[in-house]
Amino acid sequence: MQYKIITISNSLLISIQNVVHALVCISNLKNEVLHFNKIFSALILEEIALDSESKEAREKNLQEAEELHLQSLALATKAFGENNVQTAKHYGNLGRLYQSMQRFEVCI
Repeated sequence: MQYKIITISNSLLISIQNVVHALVCISNLKNEVLHFNKIFSALILEEIALDSESKEAREKNLQEAEELHLQSLALATKAFGENNVQTAKHYGNLGRLYQSMQRFEVCI
């Protein structure tokens, strides 16, 4: 049963990336669409990692999710500033990821 969840999650990630590519091709909102792609991809990768039985796959997906969360945080900070609810949401996502990674020292 757990493998089915991982397969669905991987399929969902690929589907989101395909939709994002299509949206970028047809819209003028390239930066906004790419920003949302990073957020959704990071959240899905985190869930895939948490469901993974392989330590290596778990660490790889968590590291990739961290990179995407950090990129999203940088984009939000640039777009909205440091003291904004949208930026705070990204800090929350990153904090939850660090909790999953058991990297509590980074959260201080």
